Amino acid sequence: MRCPRHETQHVSRTGFTLSAARRTLHDLTPRTVVLIGSMTDLGIPIPGSEWTVGQAAAHLARDAELYAQYAQGIARPASTARTDLAGSHHRKLAERMTQGTPQLGTDLQLGIDTFLTATEGRVAEDLLPWHRGALPCITMTGLLIGEQLLHGYDIAQALNVEWPIGEQPARLTVQAVMPVLPALVDSEAATRINTAYE
Repeated sequence: MRCPRHETQHVSRTGFTLSAARRTLHDLTPRTVVLIGSMTDLGIPIPGSEWTVGQAAAHLARDAELYAQYAQGIARPASTARTDLAGSHHRKLAERMTQGTPQLGTDLQLGIDTFLTATEGRVAEDLLPWHRGALPCITMTGLLIGEQLLHGYDIAQALNVEWPIGEQPARLTVQAVMPVLPALVDSEAATRINTAYE
């Protein structure tokens, strides 16, 4: 059930507001679209990664579309066997890359616009479908910010252009990622690692 628009000011347990996250995502996306549009060779490798700039851009466009579907209430837009997750993802990125940089940028912007429209009026802790579970709206919004910051940085490094990351977007990203870390980290491998960030 949707809630009154003013309730988007609700502060989540992570300490930041959904309205701030929505503004950040709204303002960041056109910058990412311009960066993608500046790519003239999709095959340029990203330093320190197995991906190319084209794969990173295709990933951003695909995730934006996927999150938009989740926001519209589609719990599992795609069904893939666990044994073929990596192969399926690679094939989908390759297929999307054939569309070229203008379409990748258009798809990214459309996906984010659809996500923001579908989540307008939600409160921070409203649960939305996410892969095989559910996440608070504010967490999913923060994850979309993080995707653009991270892969935008990757693309910018490969193209040798600047990609400044502001303090607030970075904080939003870190705070959004924290609740999903158990799903992203190999718990057995992590037991032997001690890390910290400031």
